[in-house]
Amino acid sequence: MKKNYILIIGAALLLLTGCNADDLSDRDDGIVPVRLSVSQEATQTRAADGLYTATTGFDGGESVKVYVNSTSKSANYTVSTSDKTSLGGAALYYPTTGDINLFAVYPAASASSHTVKYDQTTSANYKASDLMYAQKTVAQADKASTQNLEFSHQLVKLKVVIVKAADVSQVTQVKMVNVNRTVSVTPGASSMEVGDATATPSDNADYYSSDNNSILISDIESSSSSAQTYTYACVFPKNTWSGSDFIQVTADGKP
Repeated sequence: MKKNYILIIGAALLLLTGCNADDLSDRDDGIVPVRLSVSQEATQTRAADGLYTATTGFDGGESVKVYVNSTSKSANYTVSTSDKTSLGGAALYYPTTGDINLFAVYPAASASSHTVKYDQTTSANYKASDLMYAQKTVAQADKASTQNLEFSHQLVKLKVVIVKAADVSQVTQVKMVNVNRTVSVTPGASSMEVGDATATPSDNADYYSSDNNSILISDIESSSSSAQTYTYACVFPKNTWSGSDFIQVTADGKP
């Protein structure tokens, strides 16, 4: 499958700060707090067509993990549910010498490995499966300014269009099969590596014994006698599916 990377290029800005505006004054020792913003293309949603229509980038309650220079200095930032332009969390501070590398991972919990959700029929599970990365180098002279992070998608997005013929009474399920859902993740100051896929561990909270290597793309309930078209999507780690038949459609109880 072609490797698809969708770059998020700024249109709408969300102000990301590690602390409240009143706390953003420079410290007495000259160390300046990190001020960040993140960009998201307004026309690019992060869920399947017709499932989630918001045009903002990160939703309330979502978290990103931001690093300064190395993985040893980091903090989690959580988007406020009441004001999606603000973040809560511990403050990060710039070092006092040299250029600074900022890099960030979404979701925050995916700093070492990432598992896409088995059931991607909800916007929450779809977005939680969407591994993204941002990186920027900041000069000492610019560190007092708000810095914008542009996040790029690291996984493949698959769009599935299902046309229900008139002689089919009900299409009940669409799944991607024979795909490993967990990959290793190595964030770094200049790039991020998404490693080879591994079998989803049995102790994973999203583990299903019968669906370990599949992704549920849609649950469709339709009894109309006329032809209908449905468009759905999922995201998954590149090069993790095997075999020529990787989409399974169940109609009238038969796959």
